[in-house]
Amino acid sequence: EMGGLAVIEGELREGQEVRGRILAADGSSVRESSFIITPGHGGVMERVLREGKPLVAAGGKELSMNFLPTFFPPVKSFLGIPVRGQRRLLGQVFVLNRQGGGGFDAGEQALLSAVTDQAALVLENSQLLAQVRESFVSTIEALVTAIEAKSPSTKGHSEGVIKYAVAIAQEMGLPADQVERIRVAAVLHDLGKIGIPDDLLNRAGPLSDSEWAVMRKH
Repeated sequence: EMGGLAVIEGELREGQEVRGRILAADGSSVRESSFIITPGHGGVMERVLREGKPLVAAGGKELSMNFLPTFFPPVKSFLGIPVRGQRRLLGQVFVLNRQGGGGFDAGEQALLSAVTDQAALVLENSQLLAQVRESFVSTIEALVTAIEAKSPSTKGHSEGVIKYAVAIAQEMGLPADQVERIRVAAVLHDLGKIGIPDDLLNRAGPLSDSEWAVMRKH
């Protein structure tokens, strides 16, 4: 009746609540929501995460999982497979309420396990990309600080350019990836100031033709 992927945030620690996001599909729609599992109150889904082993269940109070979003149906049968990365548990793939009733069988478990292997690769790669992006953003922010330190008189200029460039791109209805590229370009538009001598950048008076030639190189 429904299947999905639950992705946990960070390391799973004994005795601590589990936080994450859950993506579920029922054949007609796909929905996403956050979740929080209090230790000992997550039923079969929590067991898959805590024990790190596949689990099949049909009937019993463990199928009552109050942390699930309201769009989930009452759970009558369950099959969950842990999703493991190279260094840690990433979450689980699950299916609920086997068509025709009864519990899920070994063949269905094997099929879901194959899907889970692919999910692990996708999840780990996406998390690595997120880490690279975070590092990239930090580097850009450091560059902006360095640029503005070179020219105190224009402090806040880069932030202003970023703000207006992104606002214009969004107003134009550009795709999110293009808006992001414009944001990065706005951050970097004055990067060349790092190579301009301080006495030229901060000169209160007019520049000579040769000095303007140097300034324009930024």
